Amino acid sequence: MTTLTNEAGIQKHDRRVMVQEKPSIDEWVIGVLHQHGTQTLDQIGKLLPEVNWAQLFLAIDRLSRSGKISLWSPGFGDYLITVNQERYTAA
Repeated sequence: MTTLTNEAGIQKHDRRVMVQEKPSIDEWVIGVLHQHGTQTLDQIGKLLPEVNWAQLFLAIDRLSRSGKISLWSPGFGDYLITVNQERYTAA
């Protein structure tokens, strides 16, 4: 808590609370792909147990449409997901 003093010498306390922002699900997905390399959707889901499937599907859709990740099917019914290194740089 910060103590402020005005011109009359009266002290006031600044009660603002610092809130740490949580990373977005998109950032979590990108982080998992940077750390673990190419993954299937199921593997990403297991690496991010705090994210439900609907949130994960939406994040993958957003990232894919924005060109930050690529999806492809190797032919066995699942999709592989990878980061497009040239289009995404960590902030």
